Amino acid sequence: MKTTRIDDDEHWLASGAAASYARMRAAGCPDGVTSAGRTHAEQQALRDKFLAHKGAFALPPGHSQHELGLALDLPKPARGWVRRNGASHGWVKDVNPKENWHMEYRKAADTHRDVLIQGSRGAAVKALQKKLGVTVDGIFGPKTKAAVIAYQKNHGLEADGIAGPITRKSLGI
Repeated sequence: MKTTRIDDDEHWLASGAAASYARMRAAGCPDGVTSAGRTHAEQQALRDKFLAHKGAFALPPGHSQHELGLALDLPKPARGWVRRNGASHGWVKDVNPKENWHMEYRKAADTHRDVLIQGSRGAAVKALQKKLGVTVDGIFGPKTKAAVIAYQKNHGLEADGIAGPITRKSLGI
């Protein structure tokens, strides 16, 4: 499984979920992640705390989407934003009634997954960079964003620096 760090606090998600989280942040989701991807050992430690009545509810290892990098635990401001806006980004709210802070990613529900923004990574970004004639490293950084804006301006598109379906179709990707 390919994973991506999503903040400076060592939180990680599976790449598709991380890209969705980056798009939500760009769309206005408040910063703040309590927990994201976990190893089997980390899940076991949380389960042990729960069973000892020293921690919040935690599923047994092998049953949590955190271990797949497909779940986020969010504080109130971010949680409220995701409840209002996260469904179209693939984030399902209130999966477990015992964990109102817990959100899970469903790729099939992510209507924004074909959108590349600053912070996106991967093969789609490499294809975009190749078409734009910029350094191909698979990371949509400030130089790629500037190239997207320049392309959009030169082709009469909305110059927002976002490589969505219209910009990508214009580029032939």
